[in-house]
Parts: sequence; C-alpha cells; structure tokens
Amino acid sequence: MQALLSPLLVAALAASPAGEVALPLELDVAGGTRTVSLALERAQVEVRIERRGKPRLRARLLPSADAAAPAPVLEVEQGRSSLVLRRPPVGDDPEAPRIAVELVLDPRQQLELRGRELGVRISASGGRRGRAEKPAGDAPATEAALPAIDELPPPALTLQLAASELDLDGLDAGSGRLDLRAEDSTITLRRTRGPLLLEVRGGSLDGEDHDGLAMLTAAGAEVRLAGYRGPLAFTTRGGRLGLVERGDGVIEGRAEGGGVALDGWTGRATLEGSGAQIDVAGGEQVELRVRGKGLDVTADRLQGSIEAELTGGRLHGARLAGKIEISARAQAAIDLSDLGERLDLILVDEASARVTDLDGWLEARLDGAGLEVDGARHLTVRGERATVVADRIPRLETVSLRDSRVELDLTLSEQDLAVALKGASSGRIRLAMPCIAAVAADRDTLDSRVHVAGCALASRNNPILARDPETVRLVVSVDKDGELDVEGVP
Repeated sequence: MQALLSPLLVAALAASPAGEVALPLELDVAGGTRTVSLALERAQVEVRIERRGKPRLRARLLPSADAAAPAPVLEVEQGRSSLVLRRPPVGDDPEAPRIAVELVLDPRQQLELRGRELGVRISASGGRRGRAEKPAGDAPATEAALPAIDELPPPALTLQLAASELDLDGLDAGSGRLDLRAEDSTITLRRTRGPLLLEVRGGSLDGEDHDGLAMLTAAGAEVRLAGYRGPLAFTTRGGRLGLVERGDGVIEGRAEGGGVALDGWTGRATLEGSGAQIDVAGGEQVELRVRGKGLDVTADRLQGSIEAELTGGRLHGARLAGKIEISARAQAAIDLSDLGERLDLILVDEASARVTDLDGWLEARLDGAGLEVDGARHLTVRGERATVVADRIPRLETVSLRDSRVELDLTLSEQDLAVALKGASSGRIRLAMPCIAAVAADRDTLDSRVHVAGCALASRNNPILARDPETVRLVVSVDKDGELDVEGVP
C-alpha cells in the first residue's frame, strides 16, 4: 500500500507538476514506504525510530532574522515504496532561511540523509535489546576474523553530512548496518548496535558503547571510541584515534601519521603504518602486533604478548608481563623496562635496544646493532659488528660475537660462563672473586692481547685442574685479531 499524503501536500503536488511544495508540509509515511531519502541544506533534522509510533514527516520554516526572505521550496518524489524529500541547493547565500524537519520511522524502514549545514538528532525508543547473540560455532569477539565490506548486510541507515552536527543515540541496525560519511562535522554516537561503516574527514567523532563490527576510515579527524565491543578495522591519515574504556575484540588498523591510542583494550590488535604515534596501555589478555616505518610506539602496563617489526622509529615499553618479540632495523631505538617472561630481539642496520630489569630470558641476535642490558635473569647474545654492554646478569647462557665490542659485568653470576670473541672483537669482562679465566687463544694473542687481573689465568699451557666450588669460571675464546680484558673484583 502506498504512503498516504496529507491533504495539504496533495493539493500542493497537484498544483505543481515538478513536485515542488511550500512549507509547512506534513506527510504520512506509513504503509508500503520502505525507504525515506532526505537531501537537505541548512536544516534542523530530528529523526525518531519508534516501534509503536506512527511514521510521519513534518517540515516547517524556522524563524529568521530576515522576515522578507523568500520561503524555501522543497521537492517531493513519491514512489511505490520510497519517498524523496529534497531542498534545492542554496549555494553561499547567507540569507537562505533554515528549516526544521521532523521524521518518525518504524525500525523496519530505511533512511538516507544527505546534506550540509545540518543539525541532526537521531534516537531510537524502547532501549537496546542487550548484547548481540553470536551464532553457534562463531569464534569469540577477541578471535573473530574481520569480514570484507562486500560481506556486510545492506545499510539500514545512510548518512552523508558536511559541515554538520549529528547526535545519534540508541540505534540498533537490526539486520542492516549504519553507513556514515562526514566531512568537517561534529559526530556523536551513543549506544549503537550492529555493523558500523564510518568515514570521517576533518571534524570529530565521539562514539560510546557500541556492540558489533566497526569499520573506520578517518583523515585529519579527532576520533574517540569508548566501550567498543566487537571487531574493529580502521585506516587513519593524520588526526588522532583513541580507543578507551573497556573495549574488546579484534583490531586491524593502519595509521599514516597522526596518532592511535588504545587504553584498556582486551583482545588481539594488529597495527601498522608509518610516521604515526601509537600508544597502548592498561590492557589485559592483549595480543599486540605492530609493524611499520618511522613509528613512535609506547606500550605500558600490558598483560599479554607483543610482536613488533620496526623500520626506524622507536619503541618504549614498561611494565610488560608477557612474551615480547621485536625485530628492528634502520636506526630504530628500543627502550624496555620492568619486563617478565621472555624477550627476543633481532636488531640490524644500526638499530639499538636498552633493556632494564627483565625477570626472565633475553635472547638477542645482532647485525650492525647495539644492545645495552641492565638486569636480566638469563642472557644469550649472538651476532656480528655489534656493541653489547650488559650488567646485573645472574646467568649468562651464551655470548658469541664477531667483529664486535662487548662489555660484561658478570659479578652476579655464580656458574660457569662461556664467551666467544671471533674476528676482530674486543671484550672487557668483570667477574666476582674468586675467579678463573680459561682463555682459548694462540700464544701471541695470550701474550699481547689478553689481560687478566684479579682472576687466575688458565690456558693450554697453564691448566688449573682443581678449583674451589665457589670459584666462578669463565671460558672464553679469542681469535688472533681479538682483544680481551678480564678483571676480578671483590
């Protein structure tokens, strides 16, 4: 059944073949109307989605400072299952009057709203019906894969706004989705449910309490999403994106410049990009993966695993409880402190890392890179053309370096130690007394390039067959071009 027109609008359309009507107007949009489309400028728009309401549309002229300004004319197109209400473009005319549109819809009806210089308020009555039910067999939100856009349901609500303000509250997209495209606008979304497809250029977006998938594209915008539950995919260029307050789910995002902040997020987050600042803090059961060029990454107070692959840029981490794997190159700088469990480092091409207070294992592979360690329970280092400085190491597992420089303070170590200095490597090692330095080197190297003070020197020509159980024993090999200084300290 076709939508019913008010007597006023019927008369207006009869007098105007082009479908132009003057204000005020009233329109009944019940019956078979499935889609309502509004194309407006300089308007206040209020949309109420009511389960038991009577669908209708009203439009009127707002009071204007210029009483002599001509009243605007609207264009109406009525189809079998659709209604289009359009205001012709007003251009840059500063005197063009503003209009008010009030629309009541049934939740089964679709809305398309396009325009500029709008003040839009959309609300849904009856409250939300609770968190979305997951079909049997679906993966948890923290593990679910992100769908492609063409796999999403069709839009139930489409908004395209410019230089506008939007306040949307309590929307349940049902079996559809919400499409929002906004430019230089102020957007507020609260208590939403169902898939969101968001594109924001300039302006701001403030979203709070969402249940379901969200896909965001933002450029030069300030975006804050609080309490988002469900998978999230984003691409940002400039601007800033903040994900805060108990969010959870799978995140896949790319940032080009600007900043991204995750505070209190739970789940798997895969972040990549270039020239961006990434801050992640306060998360539990987090699986964080970061990859990119020229990134400035900060991770603080996380329980979970971290994987990072950095080209240039920096990473600062503190109070991290889980396993960490980092690969860095091109002068990337890593600074980590107060760590637990395990840290694996691959540093190449002038990358560097400083590690402080690791209550676990540190294994590093270096190629033309630098490593500084101040406190690690276990240490293994292999590499070439590297610089290694380590202090407060209770247990040295392996150090094997070629053409490198190493300084090791092993005064906390109480077991046998093994160090291999290959090629033109040089080393300075401090041991707690009593100590033995068992050096494997040719005679010329022993005589001129190996210096031992405060420890007994053992070699093929000077073996020490017995020792006190409390004596620390260092086994070190030095190639003919290498140098070694060993110092025993009280």
